[in-house]
Amino acid sequence: MRLGIFIYFLSSFSFCWSNPAEVYFEEMKIHHGGSSHSVAGFLLDASEVSNVQYSGFVKRSGVRAPLSQRINTLNSPQQPVSGVDWYDASFFCKFYGKRLPTYIELVRASQGEILRKFPFGNTSPDFQKAPFRTLQYSPSASFPVSSFPEFKTPEGVFHLAGNVREWTQDPIQEESGTIQQDSKRRVYGGSYISGIKEVRVGSVQWVDMADSSMRDVGFRCARDLDSSYDFSSVTNLDPAKLRQLVYRQKASREELLQQSAGQSAERIR
Repeated sequence: MRLGIFIYFLSSFSFCWSNPAEVYFEEMKIHHGGSSHSVAGFLLDASEVSNVQYSGFVKRSGVRAPLSQRINTLNSPQQPVSGVDWYDASFFCKFYGKRLPTYIELVRASQGEILRKFPFGNTSPDFQKAPFRTLQYSPSASFPVSSFPEFKTPEGVFHLAGNVREWTQDPIQEESGTIQQDSKRRVYGGSYISGIKEVRVGSVQWVDMADSSMRDVGFRCARDLDSSYDFSSVTNLDPAKLRQLVYRQKASREELLQQSAGQSAERIR
């Protein structure tokens, strides 16, 4: 598999932002849950969004501060942002020209090409420190987003097992594809309070889209290979207009997330 890691530094914003490394995953057919899935090529952030990265977004857009920044054990700059609802997580990714990953993309990134049991391999770390609970270790808070390199995937993605559970795009669906519950989304990968069974490849729970009270739910961003980094149309908007766009009513927030950042900016104008 070809692997590309891309780092971009964006200096034109009114706050300091450095985009995290991205890991490139080629198009591939994978097997999961008894089914075959064709996954198009995509880029996935190598680490979760951190408190310091999200702080810049809060200052620029005027969205509410996340729960993690109000809890002493979770608010260090390099810990993952958590206690963010699905809408704000989606808006953050849209703001930077990206999107939330799909569930099957995170499975693809976790299991690789050799069907790993865990994102980091096939051996359970029963007696060592980890970003999740083991037989002899029980963390009380999340860890910096680029910690535990021994548990990253061979391709270079941190914390697909543990640290914080991560929002995905996916609603609850029947096998036929019919949406059963559109108000909930899958969260992937377990967290620092999860046991070993909850951090296996494909581990998933369901969380209400509007729930911002979960201190162990965070996110990372992804993007399609043909997407571009054109942020100026949204990042130059007046913060008051951004706040209005996000918070005036739920329907408006959903409408925003169905469009590209540039289209949203044009619509506001």
